[in-house]
Amino acid sequence: MAQSLYMHLLVVEHNTLLCERLQKLFEADGAHVVCSATVEEGLACLSEQAFDACVIEHALPAMDGMQMLVRLRERGDYTPIILLSYEVGAQFRVQGFDAGADGVLIHPFEEAELAARVRSLVRRNHGHCR
Repeated sequence: MAQSLYMHLLVVEHNTLLCERLQKLFEADGAHVVCSATVEEGLACLSEQAFDACVIEHALPAMDGMQMLVRLRERGDYTPIILLSYEVGAQFRVQGFDAGADGVLIHPFEEAELAARVRSLVRRNHGHCR
């Protein structure tokens, strides 16, 4: 059973149905979730408030999730980030980690695994490692 932990999460996903599904998934864990459809919206959210973690889709319109990740790290934002992608090669995952991602999950992924990874990142970031 998952340990209850308050989380303030940002999900950057342009697919409305997937974003709503992820929002419900995280809210079932007790999280407050903000959804954003574009990189620019996501960057604005992160400039306005602090989040415990972010889940960012790589395949976003205009600017992709990897570019968003690089921008965040360049401006000194070290919010824990899990990058979601349809790119199946190890090279993409390595690029994601080298760019500063804390996790990379490939579609299709198990929602329970994503939720567990987010909880783990938040616990670690809050100093509650168990």
